Amino acid sequence: MSRPVRLTIPLALATLLVTLLATLLVATPVPSVAAPVEELAHHDPQRTCAASAGPGTTYLLGWLTRTYGGRPGGTLRDCASGGASEHKDGRALDWSLDARDARDRTAATRFLTALAAPDARGNVAALGRRMGVMYVIWDDRIYSSHRGFRAAPYVHAACPRRKGCSPTLRHRDHVHISLSRAGAAAQTSFFRARGVPRVPVLVPGTHRLDPVATAVHTVEVRPGSSVRTPFRVQRGTTYRLVAEGRYRYGAGARVADAACVWSAGRWAPQSAGLQLNGTSPWVAGPADGGADGTPDCTSARGDGVHEVLWKPRRSGPVTLTLGRGGRAASGAVRLHFVAAHLPAATAATSLGRGAPAYRPAPRPAARPGPGARRLRTETVALPARAATGVRTTRALRRGQRYRVVVTGVAERGGITYDGACVRYAGRMRPQHSLDLTRPDADHFALHVHGVAVPLRPRGTTGAGSCSATHTYVGTFRAPVRGRARVRVWDPRTAPQAAAGALSVRITAVGRIRQQQRGTSAL
Repeated sequence: MSRPVRLTIPLALATLLVTLLATLLVATPVPSVAAPVEELAHHDPQRTCAASAGPGTTYLLGWLTRTYGGRPGGTLRDCASGGASEHKDGRALDWSLDARDARDRTAATRFLTALAAPDARGNVAALGRRMGVMYVIWDDRIYSSHRGFRAAPYVHAACPRRKGCSPTLRHRDHVHISLSRAGAAAQTSFFRARGVPRVPVLVPGTHRLDPVATAVHTVEVRPGSSVRTPFRVQRGTTYRLVAEGRYRYGAGARVADAACVWSAGRWAPQSAGLQLNGTSPWVAGPADGGADGTPDCTSARGDGVHEVLWKPRRSGPVTLTLGRGGRAASGAVRLHFVAAHLPAATAATSLGRGAPAYRPAPRPAARPGPGARRLRTETVALPARAATGVRTTRALRRGQRYRVVVTGVAERGGITYDGACVRYAGRMRPQHSLDLTRPDADHFALHVHGVAVPLRPRGTTGAGSCSATHTYVGTFRAPVRGRARVRVWDPRTAPQAAAGALSVRITAVGRIRQQQRGTSAL
């Protein structure tokens, strides 16, 4: 596609017709997204060549044919062909429509009307701005963003007179659409709202990240590893960083995020989290290009989300390093480079969602269970499929001490467990939490009447270890009388595939005491 030639004299009649059609046709709805509407794309002609069409370009061509009909035309063009064209840098597409066909003319008109229409908030040309459309050429007319997509006459440079000019050069057999660099990279809000995979926008002719046109670029880093960005940053330029996600660096409650680590029952600042070029931006002072003071490790606004404005000390690629690796490490931290005018929620998917929807921890029963004959000794089969547990057939006495013996191995939702331990990173471990917002939660612990039973391997005197034979013993006192619910605490609410079962033997220890004077025995 040659560089379009725009005449300064508008066609009043064409403008009037488009205005009338805009009042008669229903525009395609603009997606209801919270992201701010982009500015109108400025004219930015092709200066570099690309090896493939941009993800936004490819997606838009498919979206047009699905929404309005027509046929997909071309996108990328060989750079050796003559003339400047956004086809060569992957930013232009041809949508095949025939100006002589009434149905195709209607499809083109519907799209152009929707492109220029205001949205529900009064944003002019909202769809065109959200797509990052730079200009459209169709049927001897050009619709440029800087004119609010109003029609103006178009004549191809190689064909100054329409008579004798081919339908292709006159754009009567296709609609040509050129996108901004952000639109072609799927960085504008139209594509982000649809989850189109995006790529960073680079300053033309360089490998330097454009921090304005790149709405979001995400790099994932796993614990104990380093990642080098595919782009360069510029010394002295301010970049907005949003880090998201928590990870394990070991078994038990060894959990951290980009800036904080779980320590002594609380989140505390750390310097061994996510580092950029060997320095932590989350705990550094302003002179080091980071936040003023320490990160907020107490906020519950998201799943380990931290943000900071960062000025690199040197130009070049960024090496991201996440500490605290090891064989038992799992999870990752995602670092988002976010345009400064956009909110953190543009990138951080967990921001504002709070903790996952987990079942709360069981509490000691406050009400008696169903009545039955008194339990002296009973063995309960606790299958993995019983997510909320099973009832004993006999009744416990309030205040009575009971001995518990648990044997067996079961599996639920891909997690193997026994009476006191969970398999994680190839080993059975005595403490494990599925909820990384509460690393000290001991999931898959055994509860009877809502009481967590402290278990130890048979033949030992202390808890905190796992049995090679998967046999554990412990004691507890019943908080209420009645048939007791026996369960392991799986906090997940969705149905899980299950296999196997535990065997739980409960035996009254010592003399069985009466509950209250004047009450009958169960």
